[in-house]
Amino acid sequence: MQRPFVVSLLVGFMLILSVTNAVVLVAGLLRLPLMAAVMPPGSIALRLGLAAGWAITWAALAAGLWGLKPWSYTGSLVAFPLGAASIVLSRSVLTVGPYEQGRWPFILSLSMLAALLVVGILTRPAVRHAFNKRNVEGDPLP
Repeated sequence: MQRPFVVSLLVGFMLILSVTNAVVLVAGLLRLPLMAAVMPPGSIALRLGLAAGWAITWAALAAGLWGLKPWSYTGSLVAFPLGAASIVLSRSVLTVGPYEQGRWPFILSLSMLAALLVVGILTRPAVRHAFNKRNVEGDPLP
């Protein structure tokens, strides 16, 4: 079965998310002394933990989507809304500056819109068919 083009685009988006989270993790570790001076320790650990977890999650899901693995389809349907929720959590609860606090409605809207868009893409019939466990190699798309 040929991979739908939108799945390839989604894989690219997930790889960008994975690299972004890895960069956030590395930058956070390099700036740990500075962050410790202005943020509570639990907040730092949560931010770095979320970045590490999402970097690994997005990379694994991207690899699964590339191979049209059924588990990655389900995982992506769950991960995108959870990822949006974690963005909202980290931006609204864990921020210390008023500039970041003022931006959270925009970030909330953007992250929820992205999650809805991805779920909409993944639930299209042609995309669902590509991830069907009973799918036979060479089976045409509906």
